[in-house]
Amino acid sequence: MSVATTHVDIVAPAVPGAMPGTVVGAAEVLDRGNRRLGRVPLRAESSIPVEIPHEEQCLVHGWSPYLSVQPIVVTGGRTQQAVLSARRTNGESSGGEESCRPANGWIRLWGREPGGQWTVRDPSDMETGGDTTVATPLGGPAVLQIGGGRRRPVCTLVPEGSLFTLRPTERRPQGLVEVRPVADSGFTLLEALRLGEWRWADVVERVWWDEPGVRGTPLFDLAVAYLACRRGNLERAGRWRQVTGDRYEDSPAWIDVLAVDAWLARRRGEWRDLASALARLADAKRTPLVAEGLGLLAAELSRPPLESRAPHPGEALRQVLTPYLRASLPSSLTSFTAAHPEEPQPRPPKRARPGESLPFRVERDMNTLRIH
Repeated sequence: MSVATTHVDIVAPAVPGAMPGTVVGAAEVLDRGNRRLGRVPLRAESSIPVEIPHEEQCLVHGWSPYLSVQPIVVTGGRTQQAVLSARRTNGESSGGEESCRPANGWIRLWGREPGGQWTVRDPSDMETGGDTTVATPLGGPAVLQIGGGRRRPVCTLVPEGSLFTLRPTERRPQGLVEVRPVADSGFTLLEALRLGEWRWADVVERVWWDEPGVRGTPLFDLAVAYLACRRGNLERAGRWRQVTGDRYEDSPAWIDVLAVDAWLARRRGEWRDLASALARLADAKRTPLVAEGLGLLAAELSRPPLESRAPHPGEALRQVLTPYLRASLPSSLTSFTAAHPEEPQPRPPKRARPGESLPFRVERDMNTLRIH
């Protein structure tokens, strides 16, 4: 006996700054027996229909790295739209985000010159016309550095031509402040991967494979590759490499592509290709843009040397990456403590606000940011 069904449109929660169509999370619908009726990506300013039994109450819940999603109950045939929103917080709770102290500090932008040296960029290069975001200009690799007060300076590698915001990751006034994209499909997938949210990661990844039009942005492309590597899916990683080709050969993301090349070569037993990838990585003297790539190369360096009489190319790469690994911080984008992007240190000296930087303040609710 067939069950009459009707559809309900799942509407993504509002994420400030998200461009229409950006994947900001994922959701699933459960019936009264806790059976899954569907999983869908949450895309900014968009809705996706899901079929549910007529007259049955179902639960819609989801996940997003930008906000905590409030679950809602819908009824087949009576609910036309399930409009998801941010979870309501209890302002009186001592453990809530509202109890946190404000955070102060400074932020400045570094750019990599054609000769390979990192130099501080003019603060105007970060301006966006607002006081809650900073921008990275086009023109090569970039680093956003956070410091101030008793906080040790932290450098974060960031894609060029993108918008970023700041978010404290600790409830101390001088705790870590994370640099993160305003809203980016790739960052959504990277956060799902970093946090072990595999069910949501699969939903977000499916958008990349199903819609070729979303490809071509570095974080989304790289996130799909690293998900395949983390799952040990050699076939899918190989397909990704064919699709991507040499798109990023002259961009900061090329280091990540080489990391994937090394992973593929190792698992295929292609020792010459592996040696070539490791040697090119060592010659570049740079770290991957995505922290997952840094972890991938760390795992590669821990494996037995290549079966060759020639010097192991991984030794040169080890000298390049070891300082970054020792100073790295938990983040989807490669972040490390350092007073200078070329000098990662586990405990760099603290310093007052330097020149060519912008002061910022995050208010008590951890949601109100002011970059002056």
